[in-house]
Amino acid sequence: MKLKIGIGMTTSSSVKTGKIIVQRLLQKKLITCGQIEKEIKSYYHWNGNKEVNREVRIVVKFKLGNEDEIEKLLLDKHEYETPQWVYWEAEGSKDYINWVNNPK
Repeated sequence: MKLKIGIGMTTSSSVKTGKIIVQRLLQKKLITCGQIEKEIKSYYHWNGNKEVNREVRIVVKFKLGNEDEIEKLLLDKHEYETPQWVYWEAEGSKDYINWVNNPK
């Protein structure tokens, strides 16, 4: 049986806010690693309008089973009314998967 981890993504309006989100998730030990990617451009529909905004993408790695608690924190603390929270299971190298599941 291969060990797996969760990888998830959300977005935020700024690097500053992204750092706050990642640090809260780390403090609560819900993620092992969070990465904030610099500016991306998001195109989407919202309230019947086409929107274009600059955002940052936040990618997190976490132990499977934490996804609901991560979502709860995002819904409670996120600046957006409907924050993106998508995640999936991933396989990887034995050492990396072990580190995510049992951080040092």
